[in-house]
This record gives sequence, structure tokens and C-alpha cells, in this order.
Amino acid sequence: MLEPRPHGSAHLPTTESPAEVPPRWAAPLLALLVVVLHAPALGTPFPDGPHGNCGGMFGIIARNALALGLEARGVPVLNPVAPDAAATALFYTHHPPGLPWLTTLAQGVGALTGAAFETSARLVAMLLSWWAAVLMLRLATGTAGRAVGFAAALFMLALPAGRHHGALVNYETIALPALLWLHLCLVTRRGPAFLAGLVAALCDWIALFPLVTGGWAAGRQRWVSAVMGGLLGLVAFALLYRSLAPSTAGANLGQALGASFLAPGFDVTAWRLALQDHLLGLYGFTLALAPLCLFTFWSVAPRAAGALFTFLTVGVLNVTLFAQHATGHFHFSLLLLPFIALGSALALAPLRRTRAGDPGVVIATVLVVALHLLPALEAGTPPPTTHEADLADRFAAVTATDTIYLRPHGASFVFLHRAERHVVPFPSADREQAQQRVTRQREDFGAAGLPAQVVLAPDETAPAWLVDEAPVREADGFRFYTL
Repeated sequence: MLEPRPHGSAHLPTTESPAEVPPRWAAPLLALLVVVLHAPALGTPFPDGPHGNCGGMFGIIARNALALGLEARGVPVLNPVAPDAAATALFYTHHPPGLPWLTTLAQGVGALTGAAFETSARLVAMLLSWWAAVLMLRLATGTAGRAVGFAAALFMLALPAGRHHGALVNYETIALPALLWLHLCLVTRRGPAFLAGLVAALCDWIALFPLVTGGWAAGRQRWVSAVMGGLLGLVAFALLYRSLAPSTAGANLGQALGASFLAPGFDVTAWRLALQDHLLGLYGFTLALAPLCLFTFWSVAPRAAGALFTFLTVGVLNVTLFAQHATGHFHFSLLLLPFIALGSALALAPLRRTRAGDPGVVIATVLVVALHLLPALEAGTPPPTTHEADLADRFAAVTATDTIYLRPHGASFVFLHRAERHVVPFPSADREQAQQRVTRQREDFGAAGLPAQVVLAPDETAPAWLVDEAPVREADGFRFYTL
């Protein structure tokens, strides 16, 4: 029970409740909520846009991993057609291998049951979203009581960020639980700190950030143990990547710089406007509710204050340090979700002092979520678009794998995943650029000697450099031209 506030104190709880634990029914109820929110999409193809492209990329990686087996040593491979050997593989080393390993395992299990990759990969993402919510439940319950803990967990899943993107197959989905687990192990001095550090290193770079902010509460021995686990993970997969891709370090540095605000094409105005849209779409008016805690930051229980600082810093770093990518990818802003969820729940914590007590916090949380639902209900939720998936299935039926196909209007990862063909995935403005794209495709994917054709999908207009030529073949509405 919280102590009475001194006169003039802030409106947030000032005492810890370290002995308080979540009720047994909370985790199963959160699991049921995850199923209700995301089960309808399980059997559908990945949609167009960033959400589908993320899933399509991991679909390609999983297919290649199963085809190459131990030869790839668990290093993600991005060839659009599974290579015959690791010598012709294009390795993806920009991120730790944790999520590719999980989705590949899920695809292997799913193949035994006849499940499509879209289903098995989304099940992995749903499990990770549930785990993140349970960890938030534990953290907030131990800090401010069961009602606030349940509210924070509910916000993790039911705000637009969790509702629309809780089944996102991408690194943010696995970074959230890894980040929360490492933070919890450090500040509560419970759980395997070494293992939490190791898992964070294998999930995503940003998940290691609690090592910077959580040492004050962990104690020296526990903090060192977590650091050693993180270092082991970093060194292990760095050596693994370098054993197959010696240029890993340079490629990763180049990719990081290209994603940052230091990139030559970075536009600060475009970033600001995009971030504004992303944040409003993901969090709505809780963007104003959550920061209320910051005005009385010194009054929040120490563990809650530390968590708020860690989660806010992680989220802000992710969208500012990697500002170029954050401009076009809403999921970069998902790492702000723990701060928004915990901050919003703590902003409702003073309701515990009312006569209604804990139910008031839960009722207020449900009302906040319901208010976020109203605009979506009024506008109607459009069905996920699968134009690229349908187009890829038709394309695969009338083409062969031993040809490189160039789409002047580009090709998404969804298309590459479904078609399983050598398709150049970027637009081409003229014939010279098209030929350069094909040359790069041959070099990157060990496709030397394969013939190349330009393909236009049904209803696609021919670019100016192709408009005067006649197709050499037409099939199911697709037109093929010799490059």
C-alpha cells in the first residue's frame, strides 16, 4: 500500500513495491489478447509496404538457411534464389542472428505441419510481443502495483503500435523483450544477468543499452556478469560472420552511416514530418499522456524513473541516430513503446488513491485504448493489400529461375519472397542503369552467365527507354523484353 503524500508532493507514487508480483491470470490473459489481435492475419500473405517487406526478407533468409543447412553456419543469406553453395551466397551481417534463427526454426517446424512461412514467422513475432508485455507487467507491478503493471502491459499490446505491429517480423519485435529482460535482470537483481546480456547481444544492438544505464542498480558483480554475456554474444557472432564474409566490419559501418543523419541524402525536414506522422499513428494522444511523468520525474519510484530514462533514451536514439532509415520506416519508432506504455500507466497511477482504487486505473486504461480505437472504427480498417504477393505468384507460374528479370518499376521483398526468382529489386531509369543493375545482380548473387530480360507486369506502363520496342514474349499479361 502506498504511503500518503506529503503536502505539495507530486501526483505519482513515491514508494517501491518490490514484493508485489503480478496475478497468475495476467500472463494468460495477455496471451489471449495477442491471439485476438493478430490471429486473423496469420494465414494471409505479407502485405505491400514496409510491414510486408520486413517479413519477405526473413522469408528469403529462412528458405536459404534450410536449403544450405550447416554450410551457411547460421549466417543469414539474402539470395533471392537459394544458392547451391555458400561460396555464391550474399550474407546479411548488418544485424545479430537471433531473429533469423528463430524464424528459420519456425519455418522448419511449419514445413512439417504444412504451415506457410507467413504463419510461422508471425507466430514468432506474436510470442515475442507477448513476452515483452509480460516483462513490462513484471517491471511495472514491482514498481507501482498490480493495477499499474497490468495497465502498462495492456498499453504494450493494445495501443496502435502494438495492435497493428505486434506481429511485425523485424528486429524491433525481438529487441523489445531482450531490452526489457536485460533491464529487469539488472535493476531487480534477479534472473540470469549473464544470459540476459548474451540474449540481448544476439537479438539487436540497441537491446544492450541497459548496460549503460542499469549499472547503478545492479551492483558491480551482476553488471559485470551481464557485460560479459553481452561481449560473448558480440564477439561470437562477429567471428562467425567474418569467417564467411571477411568484409563484415566495413559493410556494417557503411550501412550504419547510410542509415544515419550523416548520410548525404538526409533531409531533416522530411525526417521531422515523417517522424511526426509515425509517432501520431503509433501512439496517438498517449504522446501527451506518457510524458506527464517527466514533470514529476524525481517523485517516481527509483526503479520506475530508471526504466523511463532507459526506454526514452533507447527510443530517441533509434529515431535520431538512424534518422535516414527512421524517415521511411515507421517500425524504427516502435522502440519508444516501452516508454509510452510505462509512462502512460504511471500517469494514471494517482487514480489508485481514489475510492475506486485499482479498478480505476484499469478502467481508465481501457477507456484510453477505446478512444484510440474510435478513429479506426469510424474510418474502417482496410484489408491488407496483397497485390505484390498475388503478382509474384502469377509471375512464378510463367517464368524460370535460370533468368534474371528486371522490373523497371522495382520489386519488393514480398515479390522476391513469393516469386523465388532472380528479380532486380530496384527501379531503373534508363537502359544503361538497367544493365548496371543486372551486372550487380550477377556479381552479388553468383548468377554469372544467366540471361537477362526486362519484364512489365499487367497494366504497367513501359518506361521511355523501352516504349518503342516490342516484347519477345507475353504470358498471363506479363510482357518480356530482351535486355
